[in-house]
Parts: sequence; structure tokens; C-alpha cells
Amino acid sequence: MRLDDTVTVECTDTDQKMEARVIRMQGDRVDVMVSGLTLSLRRTRPGIYVGNRGGMEFVLKTK
Repeated sequence: MRLDDTVTVECTDTDQKMEARVIRMQGDRVDVMVSGLTLSLRRTRPGIYVGNRGGMEFVLKTK
């Protein structure tokens, strides 16, 4: 995963998958842009990033 890559983020509350663009990477944190909204995700396990926004959980799997 690199800056400006397109990735798939899944909302675990609604089971909806959406395309996102990686806008920032720093340590165990990745920020992605989804439809003009920035999501901050933290690595919880190798290849799995999790974040919360608006009371919903979002997951990014890189493997």
C-alpha cells in the first residue's frame, strides 16, 4: 500500500464496501479519503486497519 493507492474499505455495521484513496501513512496509522470524508485507521494486526467514524466501524484489509 502506498500514497494515492485506491483501496477497499468495508463498514462492518452496514456490510458496505467502498473505494478509498490513501492520503497519509504514518507508523501504524493510515488515513484514507472516502467521498470527501477522511477516515483514520490504525493497524490492529498485520494487514488489518480499523477505525471509527460517526459511530460506525471501518476495516481496511491489505492482504
